Amino acid sequence: MTEADAFGGPAGPPPADDGEPQHDDEPQHDDEPQRDQPPPANGWEIPQPDAEPDPFAAFGRAVLGAIPLELIRAVAQAVKDFLAAFRALLEWLIDRLSRPRNGGEPPTVHDIPIE
Repeated sequence: MTEADAFGGPAGPPPADDGEPQHDDEPQHDDEPQRDQPPPANGWEIPQPDAEPDPFAAFGRAVLGAIPLELIRAVAQAVKDFLAAFRALLEWLIDRLSRPRNGGEPPTVHDIPIE
């Protein structure tokens, strides 16, 4: 079965038989899978890039690898403590703002005459 038969239609014009070697007009793509290699275990595979696409991420990984693990843990604990204190501050402010002023009495309204 040919490729044209498998997809239900002609694959293009028939090749010319003029005795000269055939040259493809389309460039060959390196992205196409090789036919002589076995398929991946799952039947598909996502190509993995060789280098980190984002230079900032690569720099971050390099710096993180140079920092001792104890220092990373200490900084993480300090951030957690700061966030807990910030949350307590926000809860205190929300509680203070939600309480009515003047002991629960409604505010006094004065009539201002307009001339």
